[in-house]
Amino acid sequence: MKMGNLTLAIPEDILKRMKKFKEIKWSEVARQRIIEHLEALELLEKISNLPEEEAVKLGLDIHHQEKNDVWIRWKKENIENELR
Repeated sequence: MKMGNLTLAIPEDILKRMKKFKEIKWSEVARQRIIEHLEALELLEKISNLPEEEAVKLGLDIHHQEKNDVWIRWKKENIENELR
């Protein structure tokens, strides 16, 4: 895969902190974060182009899943507390 170059300006205090962790490939960290951000933007773009009915359904599905996640986490935490 052909790669392009990108130059970043990083404040000195952050650069000093990064230098403490020489084993980290900071260009890879930046590359992965850029990919994640692009994927989020592309998803947002797709969602914004959905017909209103589909967008509402997707919103409700996400809300329902979040409620389920919170409920599952609450049950797990309370079961663990009871076992102590």
